[in-house]
Amino acid sequence: MKLDYWRLVSGKEMRLKSSDSEVLDKWKAKAEKAAGKLYLAVENDQRVHFRGCEEGPVKMWVLLESAHVQKKTGARFNAYNDLFSIQKNDDETGRSGS
Repeated sequence: MKLDYWRLVSGKEMRLKSSDSEVLDKWKAKAEKAAGKLYLAVENDQRVHFRGCEEGPVKMWVLLESAHVQKKTGARFNAYNDLFSIQKNDDETGRSGS
């Protein structure tokens, strides 16, 4: 957002259907910069999720989201269940490092 790419990456700023080549070139340059920033922000082992789509920041974002965001309630329930089932053993004190 700080670099003014979020509207493009999120799909809110669509590619203009204009015959003005200057306007189109500006949009393409902004899209390439957004894709470059995304590419550099992602760790090497995560780039496999958008391999072949490195010039499309919207597609890159969608592919990363689909790889990492679970939209199933079961996964969320299991995570909460694991979190709330953590218990202190009888031989543990209330402080860490004791």
